[in-house]
Amino acid sequence: MIRSLLRQARRWMRHHEENYLYASSVEALLRHTTHLGDPLQVLVVDAHNIGFVLPRRPAFPPLFRTRVLRGDVAIMALLEEEWIFRSLAVLGPNSCPVTGYPLQLSATDAFLECAETHPAWRGKGVAPSMLFPTALELLAHGITRVFFTVDPTNAPSIRAMEKGGAERQGLIVADRWLGRWHTKYTVVAPSGVEA
Repeated sequence: MIRSLLRQARRWMRHHEENYLYASSVEALLRHTTHLGDPLQVLVVDAHNIGFVLPRRPAFPPLFRTRVLRGDVAIMALLEEEWIFRSLAVLGPNSCPVTGYPLQLSATDAFLECAETHPAWRGKGVAPSMLFPTALELLAHGITRVFFTVDPTNAPSIRAMEKGGAERQGLIVADRWLGRWHTKYTVVAPSGVEA
């Protein structure tokens, strides 16, 4: 426990992170992705059904619970009551801090964060196929554009984003010193060359 606290303290004092920022229209996501096949079940959790979901899903992440109660949407894929994929959509209008960078979301924008595929299901196309039900849910909320971030070293996630029709917008380089973020955003030209 002490080692864990020391790691957290070091991370709070100094942390470096880089992420590509991707954007896509919701229509492009629907065109470039396919629906999950059986036997996976898609579960959408919002402020209207969270009271029903929480007692039945004790493993529902606390961060998701907090954000859904605030008005955001959680999307999960389940197989026989076990989670396979989970993500959170931050709905606009909102200023969404992305590793310290203030991403401004309009009323028709969303930011997908916390996307995670269960380790046993990685590499099986779950993440790209979850973009389809996610896009349908976002359309139901009036969202037309969606943003994502991906670690530049995470090639499978980059492939999933690009397979889903997302285009790289820029690079966010962030350093946190003593709990405060210092960020730099670099725009990426359409050719993939940094501007």
